[in-house]
Amino acid sequence: MGIATDERNIFNSALTQVETTNKRLLKIYEESQARVEQQLLKMRAQVLKSGVVQPFKEARLVNLLKAINEEIASLRTQSQNVIASGYIANYQNTYYLELYAYEKSINTELSLGADYLLNAPALNRQAVIASLNERIGGNAFKDRMLRHQREMQFLLRDAVSQNIIEGQTVKELAKNIDLIGEVYGRAINQSTRIARTELLTAYSIGQEQATLEAEESGVEFTYKWSATLDSRVRKDHARADGQKALIVDGGPVFTVGGVRFSSPRVPLVNDGSKRNAKQVINCRCRRLNIPFGIEPTKRVAKRKDDTWTELNGDLTAVEWIRREYGINLTNGI
Repeated sequence: MGIATDERNIFNSALTQVETTNKRLLKIYEESQARVEQQLLKMRAQVLKSGVVQPFKEARLVNLLKAINEEIASLRTQSQNVIASGYIANYQNTYYLELYAYEKSINTELSLGADYLLNAPALNRQAVIASLNERIGGNAFKDRMLRHQREMQFLLRDAVSQNIIEGQTVKELAKNIDLIGEVYGRAINQSTRIARTELLTAYSIGQEQATLEAEESGVEFTYKWSATLDSRVRKDHARADGQKALIVDGGPVFTVGGVRFSSPRVPLVNDGSKRNAKQVINCRCRRLNIPFGIEPTKRVAKRKDDTWTELNGDLTAVEWIRREYGINLTNGI
């Protein structure tokens, strides 16, 4: 069915945007790490050259830590802008591509006329930006980025200053260059995880908005939760695979892991619990928007050898994971 292929392509486009954003983040973090390491090497050279006592080293340390704080503040601004830019692009691309897929489905599969068009207004950029501040696990995007900055500052201060405070040697100071790399490695992982979650949330919200516009133009939908068919999928999400949404107050509602969602990564009611974040962060599920009850007949799944294969659309994630990976997810329910 065409609409299923189109929807999969839209999701793959969102994944491409995630990868592009992560590459940009990696570049700015690597550049920041190089600058901090250069500062540390400079301090080491100054201490070696001076040959003076602890107060001199402590004075150099104060200047270095100030420079690190400025570096991290700048890094946060850059990474926040990169993620926000990707979010806006993903939201808008999803919205327009989804509406186009519905139009094509209506015109070709339902034969309602080649000139049938949905009433799709241009997205308000400010509304898209506002959606970036949806709260996940009690924290909005800027909250998570600020926490990320503070964690980096603490880790870098600890890596650089501990041996100075304890009066260790310059040789031991040099070892902290390796610690800087470890700190940045953790920071990159954290930042890319934030980016992945935000950009796939943008995909879900853009999809929701497109579906709402289509509904207002007379298209009727049913909604299904679709988990990624591989060994990395969460148990709760695999068990939710194929779940049809209930319509509550005019909108679809899924219950997954005890949390209510309108779409994957979009909790219906955010009560600030950690449970919400656990079900949202790094989630790769999709909401299938099925127009006029026309169900997809095929879906794709990952094999143990990391290749993808096409399966019948009614095969569930629990069934596939048991068949391919030998894991029984029905245990412990």
